[in-house]
Amino acid sequence: MKNRTKVLIVIGTYLPGSKGGGHIRSISSLVEALGDIFDFYIICLDRDTGATDQYPNIEIGVWNKIGKGRVMYLKPPGFTFTLYRSIFSEIKPDVL
Repeated sequence: MKNRTKVLIVIGTYLPGSKGGGHIRSISSLVEALGDIFDFYIICLDRDTGATDQYPNIEIGVWNKIGKGRVMYLKPPGFTFTLYRSIFSEIKPDVL
């Protein structure tokens, strides 16, 4: 059996956020539409655009199952070279 293609998405804000604009809805629609075919991994910050408080009911720095995807929420500033290297080693994405 062929392994499913792994897609890694890096985005500033994601669900349950809404203030970040249309990209949140676009990415979530993509994940829900194609999540039975591809494995989606999303890295984003732990809060909505402009917010100082993190989203409730999420775990920081681990994969949270959100819809048909897996989301890793990070505290700001969050995105570091070391993090990317670690995630690339862990999931070995086919598409970025």
